[in-house]
This record gives sequence, structure tokens and C-alpha cells, in this order.
Amino acid sequence: VIPFGNVSGVYSFIIKDEVYITTRNNGILKLVKDHFEFVEWSTPLKDFTVQSMANFKGGILIATQLKGLYYYDGQSLKPWQRELTSQFEFLEINNLIILNDFICVGTINNGLLVFDISGSFKYIFNKKNGLANNTVLRQFEDKDDNLWVALDNGLSKIHLSNQVYGYNDKSGTLGTVYTIIDDTDGLVLGSNHGVFYLRGEELEFLKSSNGQVWNLTRVG
Repeated sequence: VIPFGNVSGVYSFIIKDEVYITTRNNGILKLVKDHFEFVEWSTPLKDFTVQSMANFKGGILIATQLKGLYYYDGQSLKPWQRELTSQFEFLEINNLIILNDFICVGTINNGLLVFDISGSFKYIFNKKNGLANNTVLRQFEDKDDNLWVALDNGLSKIHLSNQVYGYNDKSGTLGTVYTIIDDTDGLVLGSNHGVFYLRGEELEFLKSSNGQVWNLTRVG
């Protein structure tokens, strides 16, 4: 048994053959010989609950419970991709894993968010499109590069290695799709209900476009 003082520990991780403990409101601790020491560069995290850590681009990617992701590059600690703050504004993050070229962020209240290495949002998997519920307790990579997620209610398997991604609008808002064109940050869809923008899992109706749409063409 190695004590680490009057600290509320959360989880332990092995990063580059070193053992770390994430804490609630006490930053990050590292095992040094026969005791744990506070990691000075984690000082900005002392007001947060640190949930998860992973090797990333020669440094460490860190997930906090309510304040998004941080990156330590070996010199300094900074928020990772500030423009993603809105993605995490109301999320409770539980864990993260890096699988090939994907950063998979498991949440308590909105399933699994997937980003590419540059930080661009790629996919979201939650109860709307197949998960049994929105609480991702753990993630596991199998030998075929598939991702298994342990949920409050059972297990789900996600084929991140598959180049085909399915979108299923269970609400019926979208209707039957007849035409699709690329948009700068998503897709424009024409259906028997009108024109819609699809960005990730967010579906937005183009006002006054009601009615059957057979074809969309980009002009200019």
C-alpha cells in the first residue's frame, strides 16, 4: 500500500511507464519511488475533478469532469482546442481513449463524442442513434480496432474503423432524403419535408423551404 495523503483520488493511469493518480480538486499526483508527489504543471487543474488521461502527440491529453479537455506538451498545460469549448459546455465527461486517429470522449449525459487528431468534431453516438443510454462508464479497444463502451445499461460496439457512418433521424423531422450536397462544415439535405443542414448529429431546417426537394445544386 502506497499512501497519497488526504486527497480524494479518482482514477490511476500509466503514462509513459509512470503511474499517475487523478484527483478531485487536487490536480494530478505521480508515483516517485515509494510515494506520490503533486505534479506542479497540474496546478491549474486544482479547482477541477480530473477524470482521465491518455498519451497524445508526445504529451498528455487530460479530461476534466466539467471543464473540457487540457493538453500538457511537456512544457505547459493549456486547454485543448479552445473552439471546442461549446461542445463541452453542458457535458459531464467521464473518460477518454485515443483509438487510431480518433479521440473518443465518454460522457455521463450525452453518450460518446468522437474527434479527429486535429480536434475537429466527427461523430456523436448516443441514445438517439443506437446506444442503450447516454452514460459511458468505460471504453475498451479490441484487437480489430473496434470500440466497446460499457454503459449504465449494457454494452455497445462501435465500428470506428468502418468508413461508412449512418445517420438515423428517429423523430421523423427529416423525412425521405432525395439529394445531398457538401457544406463547409457538414451536409445540405433535400427531402420531401424541405431543406436541412446536417452538422454532426445536429439537424437544422432551412426556413421557408417546406415541400418536396428533388435536387440541390451548388451555384458559384
